[in-house]
Amino acid sequence: MDADTKGDWSVIFGLFGLYLPVIFAPLAIVLGLQARKSGERKGSFGIALGISGIIIMLLFPLINSWILFPALRSVLKTATPLALIASDSMSHNSSFDSWWSSQEEYYSQLEITKEQFSGFNYKNGIDAGDILVFSGTSIDALKIGDIIFLDIDGERFTHRVVQVSRGSAEYVTTKGDGNHASFDVELRIYGEDIKGKVIGRLPKAGLLKLWFHRRFNAG
Repeated sequence: MDADTKGDWSVIFGLFGLYLPVIFAPLAIVLGLQARKSGERKGSFGIALGISGIIIMLLFPLINSWILFPALRSVLKTATPLALIASDSMSHNSSFDSWWSSQEEYYSQLEITKEQFSGFNYKNGIDAGDILVFSGTSIDALKIGDIIFLDIDGERFTHRVVQVSRGSAEYVTTKGDGNHASFDVELRIYGEDIKGKVIGRLPKAGLLKLWFHRRFNAG
């Protein structure tokens, strides 16, 4: 690889390094240094981008903990404004029609029709690797079809509301779209267990983090 090509790749890796510094920033710096030794000035730009990526990587936890998350918690009125989905319990893994065919019997018992479900937010489910945005909510504001973040005795998951009880003991029932029925713990969920409602979705934005989590925490 000649010096000019090394300079080009140094810049390219440097740009990618601003997003994924742990992988691309070192490559940008190494190729940039090699290009500079041969007098290729583009190597300096690649080195600068690589160093910038490393600085961002080092500072991000501080920015995240001290600025970003506190601001989001304040604006969205929840202690958990963002969450990475790590399980497939909300995934459809097929077209909506195929998924509904496998789930129709369960939802018909709750008098939820296909037409009604197709009007819900995220009717095609949520996949592992998606990052969800939550806002604070109260149990009396929830309706069937809402997707909520739950923390029940330390067990955390994000499932869809399939029943709402407005009696003296107000509660909701949830179910993961990809599950065939509700877990026992989901049959009666009270207000104190509800930590937020989904208001946004970043598809696949957490896939890299999820891969690292599964790769290095397996077993």
